[in-house]
Amino acid sequence: MMLSKKNERISLGAFLLFTTAILMALYVVHYLTGFLPKVDSFLPRATNFISRKGTLAHDQVWSTFFRFHIVGGAIGIVSGGGQFFPSFRSRYPSFHRWLGMSYACAILVSSIAGLYLCWFASVSTPGIIGFYITNMGWLGSTLLAIHAVTQKDICNHRKWFIRSYAFTMVVVTFRLFYQILFGLLGYSFDHAYVLSIWLSVPFNMIVADYFLIARYKI
Repeated sequence: MMLSKKNERISLGAFLLFTTAILMALYVVHYLTGFLPKVDSFLPRATNFISRKGTLAHDQVWSTFFRFHIVGGAIGIVSGGGQFFPSFRSRYPSFHRWLGMSYACAILVSSIAGLYLCWFASVSTPGIIGFYITNMGWLGSTLLAIHAVTQKDICNHRKWFIRSYAFTMVVVTFRLFYQILFGLLGYSFDHAYVLSIWLSVPFNMIVADYFLIARYKI
């Protein structure tokens, strides 16, 4: 049976989202493994995130939370991206639930670790507040999605999962805004970092709510 044009657009959008998720997961992993050590060299005015942490980068507690944060985020961005294929959800409901549980556990770990890490961010107070609000929203929306599915409230589960994933995708939009502001427009590191977090979160929430209205009418 041929897919309708609407379903084709949904499948294409899901594929592009999932591809972006995999690429971003590979990108963040290089902080742990050095798998992509030269990736930033292709970007204008490239900065080394770890080198800006100074002695903190060698602190065992900070390093542990940092690893939890990026590994959890990498797992979450891939497992969450796999949930946007409608035919996949209907054909493999058990795997859909397994992916959902993987996503939820990964995001709970990553967001809680992020709440600790944000107080050590190498930016001014507005940036720290922005990261704190982001991680609280990430954690809260994920908990609401979990609560809704335990109550078999699929509508609210879908709504809060999509908003949770919008917070997860901040890692992508934040990086894009940062490269535009810092790399192309020449903003200082602090100004670019702070503006990027305050721009990426509302941008992602607007996209998420537009998707909810356009796709699910909620």
